[in-house]
Amino acid sequence: VKNSVVSTKSGWTAEGVMSVFQNRPKDIFPFTVKGCSTFKSGAECNLETGLDVLLKPNGTVGVTTTKTSVTFTVIENGYFDAPGSTIKFSTYEKGGMVYLRQDAVSLGSDGYVAIALDQVFGLPPASANTWALQASNLATQLELDGRPR
Repeated sequence: VKNSVVSTKSGWTAEGVMSVFQNRPKDIFPFTVKGCSTFKSGAECNLETGLDVLLKPNGTVGVTTTKTSVTFTVIENGYFDAPGSTIKFSTYEKGGMVYLRQDAVSLGSDGYVAIALDQVFGLPPASANTWALQASNLATQLELDGRPR
């Protein structure tokens, strides 16, 4: 899933946008992030997605970062995706815009979650709404910051 966030004409770069993303998870994520106030390599965070409790909505993830990405790796059983599953959030510039992209690799997902969150019958994944809200929240934080970089 990818969403445009801000025009490069505003002065923002992919690295600058990711810096804001990494430093303000509680303002950007559309669900609760606990255990890490920022995203730094080696951190462990607990994601509380707000899904129905039967869907195993909460899980601990390890964090790996670069200048333009944050990757979560599931590190414990009990989450709707098995340990080793990843989701990578990255920023890139294309056609005068900075985009936020989400790429996921799910191992051993709960069957219901796999159907609900993955693309089925040519329809966009249900998670697309969550990631669109995340991109919107990021754009709001960039506007509030007012210091393009």
